Amino acid sequence: MTAIYLLACYGVTFLLVDASILETPRRWLLNRVPGMQSLFTCYFCTGFWVSLALRYARWGLDALLYWAFAGAAVTYLLDVTSRTVERMELP
Repeated sequence: MTAIYLLACYGVTFLLVDASILETPRRWLLNRVPGMQSLFTCYFCTGFWVSLALRYARWGLDALLYWAFAGAAVTYLLDVTSRTVERMELP
């Protein structure tokens, strides 16, 4: 269950930060709401808030901050890993 939760955090974070399907609403928010630039460009920041919301929606306040930081860390690590793999040259 923990792995599914953490992968869901990464999936929602990816949708908000990088997915082309949300490019138009993301651009609209970035142009009209101050402070959104750091939220929608940082996997750790977005991952924290996504993880916080998903955890609260399913389990309430039980260990909320613990799981929010865990989700943020995992989303950041998966982002760094995926970007590193994308830059690797194939033999």
